[in-house]
Amino acid sequence: MMLVRKHERSVYNLVFRILKNKEVAEEVAQDVFLKSFKELKHLEDPSKYKPWLLKIAYRKSIDRVRLKKVQMAEIDELSIPVENHNATPDPLELLQKEQLKQQVEELLEQLSEVDRGIMTLYYLEDFKVAEVAAVIGLSENNVKIKLMRARAFLKNELIQRSTGKEDLY
Repeated sequence: MMLVRKHERSVYNLVFRILKNKEVAEEVAQDVFLKSFKELKHLEDPSKYKPWLLKIAYRKSIDRVRLKKVQMAEIDELSIPVENHNATPDPLELLQKEQLKQQVEELLEQLSEVDRGIMTLYYLEDFKVAEVAAVIGLSENNVKIKLMRARAFLKNELIQRSTGKEDLY
């Protein structure tokens, strides 16, 4: 039970970002923990539990996408840190940050399930490239390339939206 409490948010966030459906993500997250408890005896290094668990979560999510053709829904929340150095936040600054957050959410929906999974693990779970590669099942170089392309896509699209210009790359 302690393992569930410790890792449920990470598992759910990864699954939800891939499936984009709250109810299905909850169901898959439960399946992930059930499978992990059944397979726990096969885990050789207990210090690698989280990457191993997220690998199960990633694979179960991709399987669900492939098998069920899940209807995509909106991401409820994207964790973009908001730094507040002032005692009273500037309303214009808050509005701009909220608009940026919304734009990033919309752009993330345009990425493939694999790329969304990579971005989630790398940026939101603070995994290293090697750990992301192990979870996703790709080479480290492939993960680096996918990260680079996804960042370039996001940057280019955000610049296009702010300036109205196209094809900056």
